[in-house]
Parts: sequence; C-alpha cells; structure tokens
Amino acid sequence: NTQRDIQINEDFVDFNFTHVGRISESKQITIKNKYSFPIEVNWALLKVYNKVSDKWVSNPFKIRPEVQTIAPMTSFNF
Repeated sequence: NTQRDIQINEDFVDFNFTHVGRISESKQITIKNKYSFPIEVNWALLKVYNKVSDKWVSNPFKIRPEVQTIAPMTSFNF
C-alpha cells in the first residue's frame, strides 16, 4: 500500500518448498522507509517441525542480512 510509512514489495513472502539437498530459488524483498527517521528491520523466522526427526528445528531458509537499519526516505533490498 503506497499510503503506508513502511512499505514492502510483497504482501506475503512464499519461500517455496524444496526437497532436501536442493537449493531454493532466491527472492528479493524491498522495504521502503518513508519516515523522517531511520528504522531497523530484524527478520525472525520461526522454527519448523521436522517430520523425520520428530523435532522442531531451525528454519532452513535465510534472509540476509538478518538485521538492517534503513535510513529515512530510502529503501533496502534483502
């Protein structure tokens, strides 16, 4: 929504399923800061349930950088 002070180019981020051992396709996410002050973006991916080990494990998907300060009136691509 162009009216929001913090904009993201995706309403929903789909990391897509991939079989074990295959690298998933990269995606670019852009966040725009329309505030007059910097914002900090901190990505937190939830743990996922591994059916093979019957345990909760770290999410295999990554967003880099995990933490980023975005200056006022600028955007950043993750």
